[in-house]
Amino acid sequence: MLDNQPLHRFARLALVLAASVLSLGSGVPDDREREVVTRTEDADGAPRVRTIWFAWIEDALYIRTTRRATWGANVLREGRVALELEGTLRHYRATPIEDRRELERVHARFREKYGAGDWWADRVRVFFGGKVAFELTPMPPARDGPSR
Repeated sequence: MLDNQPLHRFARLALVLAASVLSLGSGVPDDREREVVTRTEDADGAPRVRTIWFAWIEDALYIRTTRRATWGANVLREGRVALELEGTLRHYRATPIEDRRELERVHARFREKYGAGDWWADRVRVFFGGKVAFELTPMPPARDGPSR
């Protein structure tokens, strides 16, 4: 069996380098903002909070993750995610993008917005099980769900 320690070190280094080129933002996520806080629920109902990148294309909001990330698996399983904006939790339906042209358009927008940081993050996403992108559609707040 191959020793994956060097690859894990590379992935950690890539994340540190990507994070070092970012500036933090707050408030309504427009294209000047760099990050947004997401809230999902694990299969056992435990809350999961994660700060992620996002991008707008025209009037649509997009997020990306890996298939192996726990919060990403939660979004895939539930088909929804909550974003914390202006101190308010807003709920979105999360539709995975399957069309290759649309997916490339989303990845291109992230590359445009995040530059070298996205290149490093993309290497990590490929290493950890492939990329998945979601288009987010606003929905009414859920009574049950990722609202903690």
